[in-house]
Amino acid sequence: LNFAIGWNRFNLSLVGIWPDPLQNSKQKSGLSRCRFMIASFFMLGFMCIPQSTNLVFIWGNADMMTENLATANIPVANSFMKAFTIWRKRKVLKSLVNFFYQDWHTPKTFEERTIMLKNAKLVRKISIWCTILTQTMVTIYIVLRISTIIRFSPSDPDRPMLYTAYFPFDITKSPIFELVCVCQMLSAYSATVSYTGSDSFISMLVLHVCGQFENLRERLKNLVNDPNGVKTSQEFKNLNFAIGWNRFNLSLVGIWPDPLQNPKQKSGLSRCRFMLASFFMLGFVCIPQSANLVFIWGNVDMMTENLATANIPVANSFMKAFTIWRKRKVLKLLVNFFYQDWYTPKTSDERTIMLKNAKLVRKISIWCTILTQTLLIIYIVLKISAIIFSPGDSARPMIYTAYFPFDATKSPIFELICACQILSAFSGTVAYTGSDSFISMLVIHVCGQFENLRERLKNLVNDPNGVKTPQEFKSELRQIVMRHEHLNWFAKTIEDSFNMIMLIQMLSCTIQLCFQGFQVFRVLINKEENESMTFQLIFLSIFVGFILVHLYIYCYVGEMLLVQSTEIGLSAYESNWFNVPGKEARNLLLIIHRSTVPLCLTAGKFSTFSLQMFKPYKRTNDKKYTGSMLAEIAKELVQRSTTSSQVLTLNLSNLLLLLVLKAVVFGAGYIGHGYKGRELEDENIVSEGELALALGYLVGDTCLYRAACEEPHIAREYLGAAEMLLQTMKLMPQSLPAESNYEKTIAEFRKAIEYGNIEECPPEYSCKKENLNNFLQSKKR
Repeated sequence: LNFAIGWNRFNLSLVGIWPDPLQNSKQKSGLSRCRFMIASFFMLGFMCIPQSTNLVFIWGNADMMTENLATANIPVANSFMKAFTIWRKRKVLKSLVNFFYQDWHTPKTFEERTIMLKNAKLVRKISIWCTILTQTMVTIYIVLRISTIIRFSPSDPDRPMLYTAYFPFDITKSPIFELVCVCQMLSAYSATVSYTGSDSFISMLVLHVCGQFENLRERLKNLVNDPNGVKTSQEFKNLNFAIGWNRFNLSLVGIWPDPLQNPKQKSGLSRCRFMLASFFMLGFVCIPQSANLVFIWGNVDMMTENLATANIPVANSFMKAFTIWRKRKVLKLLVNFFYQDWYTPKTSDERTIMLKNAKLVRKISIWCTILTQTLLIIYIVLKISAIIFSPGDSARPMIYTAYFPFDATKSPIFELICACQILSAFSGTVAYTGSDSFISMLVIHVCGQFENLRERLKNLVNDPNGVKTPQEFKSELRQIVMRHEHLNWFAKTIEDSFNMIMLIQMLSCTIQLCFQGFQVFRVLINKEENESMTFQLIFLSIFVGFILVHLYIYCYVGEMLLVQSTEIGLSAYESNWFNVPGKEARNLLLIIHRSTVPLCLTAGKFSTFSLQMFKPYKRTNDKKYTGSMLAEIAKELVQRSTTSSQVLTLNLSNLLLLLVLKAVVFGAGYIGHGYKGRELEDENIVSEGELALALGYLVGDTCLYRAACEEPHIAREYLGAAEMLLQTMKLMPQSLPAESNYEKTIAEFRKAIEYGNIEECPPEYSCKKENLNNFLQSKKR
């Protein structure tokens, strides 16, 4: 016990604030009170009050005011407040120290004593090293000040004191000057003892209760040590593994819907976090950038950068956070059922399925967080480097260009705004990624429960002891149906809570894809004037990946929900239903019929999230042409690679132009197509027709026209995207004039599509070498 509290007791007893529960109130309380009053007199009478009064005389002198406040005034005032708080709360603290004594005196196991001694050693190290640090700092300061004072003559009125202060009498004469310096020295040492002793005392109490919690945890682990069952602590670990990362992210911005939260204690703190994050997102990015649009209206480059880089993403983040905060009552109910599913008894197979999904959720959360934070850090580092190397204060760019109703170019206002914008960006990324991970966690969890329910349904009539009686069959089927309806309600609640925010997400991401494609196009056009083209392209590529990854997560979990909810009926069919009478077996038809209506995630109730969103539309009767087309192009590429006279030009501009067109077509596909309008077949994100168009473009014009003729439906989408980009470039006042060759190529491309619609491709549209040579010679003539 003395080892645990000895150093803290010695420090606090020096200034009379040690809350000793064994203290005789008649004998020692008066002595402690005198010590506290003396220490307070020194701290207030020779530091805080004189230095605060001196502020009136040095007001306006920033150097002297900073030295006054930072060196001693604020630290000593803080020390006095800590000492006064412990002295005022001494009755309550005496009770805590009394329990501290009892915990050490009660019988303990060897493991419990080891844990308490480990924490006691940590407390002792904290106390000793903090005391050494503070006393060394004060001693060095006093020695330096005394060496300065010695250089002055005793009669010199400019002799400095240890701490510059104002006194209502002449302190320049001896021995008043020396007495004041000694009292200030005692004040400084009293303050350091109070400052360090208070912090060490609080840490001692907290570490002690942490040790008691650790002992309690060990007792709780051993409470249900049944070798035939699962330990309670393991379920807690699995639950924390499943939700830990999402809970941490959403708790940072105050929107984690904790069903165990005491509304009177923690709801206020969560509300403050949410309001603070919202203030940063709206006050330093969304509103200022939206106001800045008025001043940059007509400048396509600046408007695109404004909307695509931060305005739309941060606004989307705020909408997600606000939706979760507004729906917190319903979401708390869902999370509560999430907890119950982990706490209820499970078989080994069911636990394996849930852990498999928990690992998937954890991977999604971690990797999305890494992606978004890496993207943000790269952008901030690039912007800070641009700020550092800017020519002057007036030309310094902010982290995010915005309008503020005051002069934001002067220091320290400029630095404060940049810091707040950085906090706003990090709040936005946490809310953006945390919300998506939270939704995917709920959806993947309910998919795991559907999978477990399917296994129960398969084994409904698989009794090894014989065929179940009709009563047993009905009883188990009733439980399965009730569980099925509960999971349907769970999934429907997720859909009802987030379908509008998913619509906003889909629309905003579509706009962002178009804007980012436009920025890539602009960077490629102005590559001669742009010195940092490579870094910009890398950032834009990561940004597009960030958008697509989050959209793909929604489509992936939506596909899981579609599959798991519809395969319930298949599981009913796969059960041994023929082993029960037909009257009872017909009850399975209700489950089969219910599963024909799939559960899904939608964007505003009109477009379903699934993997089909990432797959293009094409006609099945064109596949035979596409295969021969790809074979012909591949043959031509091989022939070109073996000759030195003609080399395929795979430069960066051509490839990136194809990616821009793909991004525009991809974004337009979200608006124009839903799940029901797609063909249900296994395809890649890039179809064979698109691959033929891309390779045809790289090989030559006639090969491109041949591909467009045989894939008119896909070619029409790319024609619209190309015309849109060309018209956009014409509207840009800063851009270079478009070459007429582009318009001629587009016109011929449109003619090839018309030939493809009537399935009559001219023979001059070919990827063969001789046709390409004839085409090139005609161009030269």
